[in-house]
Amino acid sequence: TRVTLYIKTSCSTCLRARQALTRLGVHFTERDLFKHPPGGEELAEIRAGRDLREIFSRRSPSARDLDPEALSDADLLAHMVAEPRLIRRLDKAAFPHRGCGIMTRYRLGKR
Repeated sequence: TRVTLYIKTSCSTCLRARQALTRLGVHFTERDLFKHPPGGEELAEIRAGRDLREIFSRRSPSARDLDPEALSDADLLAHMVAEPRLIRRLDKAAFPHRGCGIMTRYRLGKR
């Protein structure tokens, strides 16, 4: 199993996530969400079948002029790929059994 930790460099919660994964001995790849944002295919994989609106960050300043309910999935995905701030935290959906409260992005997959 592969774990990718999506981070924001200025995020203290991301730092705590990194420390926790390291302390637990979890091997992971770290990716800055803004320097190397996920593409459309990768974002589709990350969402793991959830509706895009579930991972759309309505609180982001970048979402101010967007109505996710009025956009098609393809248009919403294009906006999220173009502006990573529109991607909401995925941790609780990815690891609900751990009760994570960390604002990071994870991806599980095969080697």
